Amino acid sequence: EDGCATITDFTAYLIAEGLKHLSQKNSIIFLVCGGGRKNNSLINSIKNYLSTENNIDLEIIDKYSFNGDYIESQAFAFLAIRSFLNLPISFSSTTGCNGYTVGGKLIENF
Repeated sequence: EDGCATITDFTAYLIAEGLKHLSQKNSIIFLVCGGGRKNNSLINSIKNYLSTENNIDLEIIDKYSFNGDYIESQAFAFLAIRSFLNLPISFSSTTGCNGYTVGGKLIENF
């Protein structure tokens, strides 16, 4: 239980810090999708870490009549097909990495 609580809190901290970095001086609403949006402990921890940030709002995407599970699955499908085609999924201009990266290699197990 302690380990799960620790990793959840650490994840919330990292997400909150990323959101702070993305928003900087702009007022912005971030819409949360994926399975994590259903984890009340995670969402509350993120909001707690953002409590002093007056320019950031965090909302669950379902509030806007979008299916948060569907959007997450589409994002992973997009990354999967790019990986399958050996196309980059990460670029230095967005991540700061030295060059682009692909999502791995397809290994056939038959």
